Amino acid sequence: MTEECQSIFVSFDLDSIAGSDAPGVSCPGEIGLSTEEATAIAYHAGKHPAVDLFDLSEYNPAIEEERTGRLAVAIFYHFCIGYLERTQK
Repeated sequence: MTEECQSIFVSFDLDSIAGSDAPGVSCPGEIGLSTEEATAIAYHAGKHPAVDLFDLSEYNPAIEEERTGRLAVAIFYHFCIGYLERTQK
């Protein structure tokens, strides 16, 4: 990161996660991020000092709400844990 970058907006598209882990999206794919990779990305985004905004997109509960909804909550939770660790230093 350069000093010129003062604020980062992270938009996390749930379509990037493997369809077996997140079937409730508009375009589930056979390959993609695992649950562990997705939550790790969110955690590290939360810890990064320049990240000010975090967005989850493409969740469609009309397709499937149980597994994908829980995963969306887990991703946001991991972002919040990273953010909390960042702010408590």
